[in-house]
Amino acid sequence: MQDINWFSEIFLSTDIWGWFGPLAIIGISFIILTNKKLKPLGILFVIVEFLITSQYFELVGDTPWYWWNIIIMVLGMIICVGQMWSK
Repeated sequence: MQDINWFSEIFLSTDIWGWFGPLAIIGISFIILTNKKLKPLGILFVIVEFLITSQYFELVGDTPWYWWNIIIMVLGMIICVGQMWSK
């Protein structure tokens, strides 16, 4: 039986599975930012999203497929920052 590295499949795969990781990060951060008590954690999630996006920028030199992950993460960061600034 072959072991599957789920982290690699969800975040670094060049298949459609590779989009689920960024979408999950954006979804979790949006849910946390809609909660009034957890809203101060928003800056932590923006930093995590920025770090993930910077990793994709390093990988895009090898495989252009990662541009889609970068687009997802940048749009998600814009949404999350907008959610942080809202009351």
